Amino acid sequence: MAMAHIEMTEGRVAPVDAKKLMAAVRRAMIEVLRIPPDDPLVRLSTFPRDHVLAPARMREVTVHVLMFAGRPETTKNRLYAEVANRFEALGVPRGDVLVVVHDVPVANWGVGGVPAGDLDLDIVLAPDAE
Repeated sequence: MAMAHIEMTEGRVAPVDAKKLMAAVRRAMIEVLRIPPDDPLVRLSTFPRDHVLAPARMREVTVHVLMFAGRPETTKNRLYAEVANRFEALGVPRGDVLVVVHDVPVANWGVGGVPAGDLDLDIVLAPDAE
C-alpha cells in the first residue's frame, strides 16, 4: 500500500493540470515502488497564498508519500528522481520539487478495521532488482 498527497501554494507554480501532476506521481509510485496499478491513492491540495507562511527558499511543490516501511534507500532515491523527472516534463522545475517519504510500519496501518499485517497484500519490499 502507498498513497501520496501533493501540496502547492496557489500561483507559485506555473499552471499545470492537476490531473497530470497526480498521474505523474501515481505512475512513479507504480513503477518505482512496484505496487499494483489500482493501489496508489493520490490527492492534491492547493493552498491560497494567505494560508501559507513559508520561507522564500521553500520548495514550490511538496509530495508526501506514505508507504509501508522496509523499502531500501536506493528505491526511495529512484522515487525522488522519478517524481522530479515527471514534474519537470510537465513544466515544474525539478529544483522546485520536494518529495518526503513517510515510512509507516505495517502495524500502523488498518484496512477496513483489520491490521494490514493480517491481510494478504501484494507488497514488494525486497531490495531493488536491477
